[in-house]
Amino acid sequence: MKPFTKIPVLLILAVFVVLQACGGGGGNTYTFKVVESDGDVAVTGRFTGEDANGDGVIAMDELQSFREETPLRFIYSQPADWKDMVKEDSLPVIVHGLADLKSFRLDLAALKKGEACLEMETNTRETIIVSGYHFWRKLDMANKAQGPTLVNGVGDGTQGLELSMRTLENAAVKVTRE
Repeated sequence: MKPFTKIPVLLILAVFVVLQACGGGGGNTYTFKVVESDGDVAVTGRFTGEDANGDGVIAMDELQSFREETPLRFIYSQPADWKDMVKEDSLPVIVHGLADLKSFRLDLAALKKGEACLEMETNTRETIIVSGYHFWRKLDMANKAQGPTLVNGVGDGTQGLELSMRTLENAAVKVTRE
């Protein structure tokens, strides 16, 4: 190969390496928030994925990364031993990753139109233990027409002690591509 023909080949390889390093092949990154009707942010998250098969949807198997979190919140209605051991201000924040994801679907056409576009469900795979009590959380956004449902739970490792379920009525789900 002549020296002058090596330069374009090397230049093309260099551009390819730079694009890969800058994320030019690793999918698109999105953030999402579930905002309650009073303006409080209930859930935040971030994921990276791409519509690899061209069907207009990013499905669970097309994700490269996923992170969703929200603080635990219980509706304290009955006295319980765990409430004496773990105060409300020290409840753990449970972060869900790909292992906790049960279903996922981002409709890209609906996202472009500003319509409801994200459906997903998470459930804590590994409980968080605080003062001997096991905490877990579930988020269900599988039905775009219904508000997100948050279920928080605490148990002693053998049985559930308290569940707190609430459906976020009139909540807004905001998805943004970075």
